[in-house]
Amino acid sequence: MTLYEIQEEQNNLLQEMMIIANDESLEEPERDELLQKMQQELNITSGNKKEKVLNIAIFIKNLRSDIHEISEEMNILREKKKSRESKISFLEWLIREHIDVGDTYENARAKIGWRKSHQLQIDEGTEETLPDDYKTYELKVLKSELKRDIQAGKIELENARIINKQNLQIK
Repeated sequence: MTLYEIQEEQNNLLQEMMIIANDESLEEPERDELLQKMQQELNITSGNKKEKVLNIAIFIKNLRSDIHEISEEMNILREKKKSRESKISFLEWLIREHIDVGDTYENARAKIGWRKSHQLQIDEGTEETLPDDYKTYELKVLKSELKRDIQAGKIELENARIINKQNLQIK
């Protein structure tokens, strides 16, 4: 039974209990007996709901564990990639240092040659002096500082406010 189905069953039971409680055609002992049986069913359904919710929480914890393991594996792979890229750079440098520009080498599995290219070089620390047409600026809102100042009452804004939230915690 899904969580939605359990919730629906609880709502139906509560609705039926309200109808029976207000039904004047039933004698009081009969009404009490029906309500007692329905209360037992409601308790069972509540237990099922609690068990289902806890099982979902356990599943969430397992998924978080999987994510952690995947992140660790990604870090290992990232380090391996970085190491191999570094090795490639060194080996390319080694070839450039030991053959003359323009020389070509070739066999069935590899070919070494040269290609002319153009690269822009900007003197370090002079980026600010370049014309604005060739620069971009990234807008970044300093949320933690803004939140601190709003909470302290230092600033009031129409488009920014502190709101209270309830965040689900699963441990």
